[in-house]
Amino acid sequence: MTKSVSPGSGRRIVSPGRPPKAQEEARRAHLLSVAATEFIAHGFSKANVMRIARAAGVSNKTIYARYPSKEALLLAVVAEMANVSLLGLMADMAANEGNPEWVLLAFGLRIAEEWTRPREVGLYRLILSEAHRFPVLADIFEQQMARMRSPLEDYLSEQARQGVFTIPDVKGAARQFGLLVYAEARERALLGEVQSAEQVEAIARRGVRLFVAGYSA
Repeated sequence: MTKSVSPGSGRRIVSPGRPPKAQEEARRAHLLSVAATEFIAHGFSKANVMRIARAAGVSNKTIYARYPSKEALLLAVVAEMANVSLLGLMADMAANEGNPEWVLLAFGLRIAEEWTRPREVGLYRLILSEAHRFPVLADIFEQQMARMRSPLEDYLSEQARQGVFTIPDVKGAARQFGLLVYAEARERALLGEVQSAEQVEAIARRGVRLFVAGYSA
């Protein structure tokens, strides 16, 4: 914090300075949460930055200082969700280290559970419905999905190096993993089906077993 002297008083006063980092982070997370709600409720084209600012308790200027366009704001929303997910994925994989099937199940089940939550389903539905008019949405989605697959690709590469799996195309295998393990649960959620935790887990377990059987050395 900056200190200054009040003229003529002889007393030192302390200026408020910038808010603590934790407070800034909480405000940013709140803004992105409000923005996600707006995008899901109104779609990309009709989402309104002024409405987001009002609901978040900030000014338009504050939003545009951080995110110069609506595309940048949506990218931040999706990236924030990916960041939270990645932290969880890394922790789950580390907790199950040692047994490849357990590690892969931990990874796949985490994503399957997240992809069936209302907010994630809403954002995915938004991207699918408007990507043909706004190609940047498809770019945003693919960029973040590539980030999500990255720890899986690293893990599969290491397992192939150790001779556990035979994988000629790691990137392709990571995409196949998604199709086997969590795509079905995501598709059902997109169509409005309410799935129990047991149903989602059963889909993930079946997919992991098929994946491991197909790529085992």
